[in-house]
Amino acid sequence: MNGVSPIGQEALPPTVPRPPSESSDAIRMQDSCFQVDETSIGDGNSTEARVAAVEESDRDALRRTLGYLYLKDGPLSIARDSKTQAEQYLTPVELFVLRWLYKRTDGKLRRFYGPATLEAVRRSRYRCEKCGFADVRALNTEKADCDKEAGQIRFACLCANCNTVEARAKEMAAIVSNEERAAQADDEHRSS
Repeated sequence: MNGVSPIGQEALPPTVPRPPSESSDAIRMQDSCFQVDETSIGDGNSTEARVAAVEESDRDALRRTLGYLYLKDGPLSIARDSKTQAEQYLTPVELFVLRWLYKRTDGKLRRFYGPATLEAVRRSRYRCEKCGFADVRALNTEKADCDKEAGQIRFACLCANCNTVEARAKEMAAIVSNEERAAQADDEHRSS
């Protein structure tokens, strides 16, 4: 192609190869570090083994925090002092997830999300409910169902991509519905 791009401008230089430390295997390994270890989910024995390995004064805080993150019947909220005390014993991904969920169950976003968001994330096992994507950096919790009479809200745990696709599908359905109503009104107007 003689160094000229199809639109007549000079082609950009070829991409520089990545250094060995940034190979695709290393990047894949880094990305897997942002996945919650599924073997910890729902495993009270794993939680207790980790708790036993820390200083006695920190055990209750770590037990509550790990229960909050991993146990189906674990606490639905966590006190700030317990969270802070346990953070030193958490993996980076656990710390990331704890801070993300804490904002929604006990922090600034509590009134919009509450415990239902934690239940959604636990139910999905820290994976997208639609496609199974497991990188916690891309997970969102969004309202899936809302029963206003019963005062219940169910959240879905979706990756950023599935969340966007679902939002666009709802927008498209609204557009189609509006167009159908307009066409129906037009038909009624013509027939009268």
